[in-house]
Amino acid sequence: MSEQGSEMQVRRAMVDSVAGLTQPDRWTEVVEGAERSRRLRRRGYAGGGVLALAAAAALAVALLPTHPAPRHSVIVGHGSGTTLGTPTSVPAPSPTTATTLATGPAPTSVISSATTPGEPALPSGYVGLYPFSSPQGVSIWEAAYATSGAQPWHLDPGQTALSFTGFLGYTEVNKVVSSTVNGSDAHVSVGYTIQGGGPTRVAAVVHLVRYGSGARAPWEVVGTDDTTLSLTSPAYDSRTGSPIQAGGRITGVDESISVEIIDATLGQKVGSHAGVPAGGTNSPWSETVAFSAHQGDVLIVAASTGGHVAKVERFAVTGIHSK
Repeated sequence: MSEQGSEMQVRRAMVDSVAGLTQPDRWTEVVEGAERSRRLRRRGYAGGGVLALAAAAALAVALLPTHPAPRHSVIVGHGSGTTLGTPTSVPAPSPTTATTLATGPAPTSVISSATTPGEPALPSGYVGLYPFSSPQGVSIWEAAYATSGAQPWHLDPGQTALSFTGFLGYTEVNKVVSSTVNGSDAHVSVGYTIQGGGPTRVAAVVHLVRYGSGARAPWEVVGTDDTTLSLTSPAYDSRTGSPIQAGGRITGVDESISVEIIDATLGQKVGSHAGVPAGGTNSPWSETVAFSAHQGDVLIVAASTGGHVAKVERFAVTGIHSK
């Protein structure tokens, strides 16, 4: 059997397995087990990899418990759409596997990021950062949702944005301040509340688009809007090797910028540099950051600053590909 035929066979088996889950909030275990097996197959275990992939799916289902578990402007308004201005607090979903990014679930990645006819796709020009890093992962979730209602938060841009901040480890950024939704495009302002009270402050405006089409197409984070902290280097959707020159502009006093590089395909941190001094009015900042990742993997570059009233007071992200 050809490799493509084997992958299609395994994909069907995974969809069938997930569709039968009675524990909707833990379907990602099936996907993540498949990804680990795919990595083994890349390293030369072609025949055994396909069997391991199917076995991972079956094992994850068998181990499920029987009981339930659960670019940057602070000015809101990006064209026409519905704006929701009441701050809400939505807890990020619990992780299903241990990673270095422990507060949000790992991205869903299955088999390949390339699309084939009939598979869900992102609008042209966007890089999918979270929670899905492959169209196959979207298809698997859609099948699971249609059968058992698995993880309905994928259909809510606000909850998806908050899950993303949890995935990055920005636990204090836990409120939706406002949201502008225009068809399949959404800009969600996420923020935090200062201890002792006061208004909710915006940390970033997360940009999301629908992964695919139709009412059941899930929301996908594709970047952030530019605010008083921007991340303009490396260029969005560029293919870059290590190290990268991360940089942008910032307005602030006595700032210290941390830069992290996260492999979105694996859900793991692959490079970081903290303590980049910055400040002034629309002043440039930059820092060289090394990383280690597989060729072609999608990487999230995240810059954050804080330390005055909260650990993370502003952040910005961009998406690139490992060279």
